[in-house]
Amino acid sequence: MSLYEIDVSSNTLLEFVPGLPRGIEYLHLENNDITSLPLNPSPDLDLPALRMLDLTKNKIETIPGGSFLTMPLLRKLYLGKNVLRKVEDASFKGLGRLETLDLSENGLNNLSPSVFKDQSELRDLNLGDNRLNVLVPDTFMYSPRLKKLNLTKNSLSEILPGTLNKNTELQMI
Repeated sequence: MSLYEIDVSSNTLLEFVPGLPRGIEYLHLENNDITSLPLNPSPDLDLPALRMLDLTKNKIETIPGGSFLTMPLLRKLYLGKNVLRKVEDASFKGLGRLETLDLSENGLNNLSPSVFKDQSELRDLNLGDNRLNVLVPDTFMYSPRLKKLNLTKNSLSEILPGTLNKNTELQMI
């Protein structure tokens, strides 16, 4: 028997759990006091079978570029209710199979045009309850399969023409 799911939610963890089994598929770390992710390459992030990672409601301030490179099967990533102010261009690099990404309730005020460059399979993106004020055309162009985009409770004053042109499967904004 092998362990495939770990739930250590609602504790007082200050860091990502070290020494997890590489075969773990579902990891729940929500509602802790985690402030950062280990810098890659880190054996603590070497989770090649991981399909879902929930880091909701922590105190994460930044996502270093390449943090998820050793999680190629990750399909769902929840980072809502943290204190992210910005995400780097390479923050989600290597997550080519990612389908769901929650960045809600963080205070993000802008997105780099290429932040979702590797997310061609992204279908559900939650950017609600942030401080975004402008969306530029390149932001979602690498995610043509996007079906659901939540932009509620932001400070949007402008969505530039062409921003959603590549998102022909979009069903809900």
